[in-house]
Amino acid sequence: MLRPQPDDAQASRFELALPNSPAAAVLARRQFMTFIKHLRLNAAFASDMETAVGEALANAVEHGRRPHGTLVVQALLTGDGIDVTVSDDGPGFAPGPAGLDRPAVLAPRGYGIFLIRSVVDRVEFRDDGRTLWFRKHF
Repeated sequence: MLRPQPDDAQASRFELALPNSPAAAVLARRQFMTFIKHLRLNAAFASDMETAVGEALANAVEHGRRPHGTLVVQALLTGDGIDVTVSDDGPGFAPGPAGLDRPAVLAPRGYGIFLIRSVVDRVEFRDDGRTLWFRKHF
């Protein structure tokens, strides 16, 4: 895959803070994907990023939504990939170890962290579980 070539230095980072709501999560995902488009990445990479960011935002809204709360998405283009954080100001989240968070076969929900881990290279929970950080290599 070709390394992304953003048009300028500002294009190598993304940051958006919005009131934490389902509508804001949709807007944040769309804005993030606009950022990804400008990096001219291949479709598979972009799709993986949309899955990861979309699931992280859904979790932040569901588990971190508080009155007057904030949802923050940040991304930084690095030399070998992209680092993304999705933060909320809720109580935090502590999933099990990688591989143990797979939901039951017929579970109607609960696939978010499992999906994120399946499409990125590294996942960490920071800030007492209020921030999900992940990295995907090019």
